[in-house]
Amino acid sequence: MDIAQKALYNSLRISWLQDDQISVEPWKVEDYRLLDVEALFSRLLQRELFLDRTSFKTYADQFDSPEELTQWLIDSEDLSPEDYDQVYLVIFELWRRLCAEKPSISILCDELDLQIYHYDQGAVEYLEALQDAINNFHSVLEENVDQGMQREEVFSAISEFCAHDLEHFFYDYIADQVDAQDTDYATELLDAFYPFVIDKKWFDLLKARLVNIRDFHEANTMIKQVFEANVEEATASLALNLDILSLMVQGGNYDLFLQIVEHTLTLIECEEEFIELLTVTADFFRCLDQEGTQEKIEQLISKRAHKEKADPIKQSDSDVAFFKALLKG
Repeated sequence: MDIAQKALYNSLRISWLQDDQISVEPWKVEDYRLLDVEALFSRLLQRELFLDRTSFKTYADQFDSPEELTQWLIDSEDLSPEDYDQVYLVIFELWRRLCAEKPSISILCDELDLQIYHYDQGAVEYLEALQDAINNFHSVLEENVDQGMQREEVFSAISEFCAHDLEHFFYDYIADQVDAQDTDYATELLDAFYPFVIDKKWFDLLKARLVNIRDFHEANTMIKQVFEANVEEATASLALNLDILSLMVQGGNYDLFLQIVEHTLTLIECEEEFIELLTVTADFFRCLDQEGTQEKIEQLISKRAHKEKADPIKQSDSDVAFFKALLKG
């Protein structure tokens, strides 16, 4: 996926916040929101751009986005790409503050990126702001559909303005609402974004999770459909299989669970993945009160505790063979 200009710098800043040992020029990861307006104008002055609040607003009124305004302001300047971006980041922040009445797609997505970052950090005081950012993002999607674009096309195009993987975020966020037993909000979000997302298998699994609350049998039918769709992919998703298995731990169809485990074994490539599969399978047998099988799997996990998570694993590994035999009884 391509990524828009501001999203690129947001992505770099997020990476830097997670690892401040990354070597990067300070201006690329600076939090421009912390600068006051006069400091921002001062930086433009250093580039011989003589603007104040009034002139900035006058110019901004002629354009639809900070990207367009930046291009117009310095179109004739002989600037390197990085010098251009330094000006752009300042103009972007000025637009965000002084032109709040007409936020561009990049402005709205910048806010969503910020709130997703807060959410990932566990900052619960920003939850309302996140919900507002999600609502604004959905409104932009719908507005573009109203102009004749297809829903998946709209989502793909607008997602380029976000640093985060939005399909991944919405899947995790809706799943969190289900875990918190806020099924009404989870259903609302799923209904809102399902028509837009590209890879619907993950969101079909979320539907199954919601159905699973009231009807195990119907949920198992839906789960089987998600699994079969995953198998049909040229490159099946290991992560999706593991999420399916986690959902099936309580009340999952026995034969289907073992079928998915067998398929998942063909996808694992490293020790961490094998241990995750063993763990979810042990949980499944625990819920079935099959303590003998559960204990044998847990012994297998303990036996391999000395191995590194990234160690490659081969299908010929004796413990893989033992696990397969154990499942077959």
